[in-house]
Amino acid sequence: MGRTGKLFAYEHYGIEPDIITLAKGLAGGFPIGAMLGKKEARDAFTAGTHASTFGGGPVATAAGLATVETLVEERLSERAERMGAYAVERLSDLLRRYPAVQAVRGIGSLIGIEFGEPVAPLIRELHQHGLLVLPGEPM
Repeated sequence: MGRTGKLFAYEHYGIEPDIITLAKGLAGGFPIGAMLGKKEARDAFTAGTHASTFGGGPVATAAGLATVETLVEERLSERAERMGAYAVERLSDLLRRYPAVQAVRGIGSLIGIEFGEPVAPLIRELHQHGLLVLPGEPM
């Protein structure tokens, strides 16, 4: 939640979903699950027709409340948008000289670097230098 520069990623696209499902991001990584829906969709789920393994016991609910309050009060979505734009700009400048880098893209703090060749050797080297990076495909 909030990583794209908006509380929910759909807000970037001018759409309004009927249902939104939420999980770990709702409680800052603590196991929780929730579903939000428009009245019409909500009314289709009567008591007992839907369940969640991590539906929200007292501890998970407290973590969720604290997470949402922090996201809103500290304006973390807006911060993610600013920091992400800065990171994409800097990465684009820094990586421009490497022909293997095809593009640097991002929305908020979700950033991806597209390569025109296999990245497994590079990722292993980055790991040896203490950086945590993941490929978008199996290595």
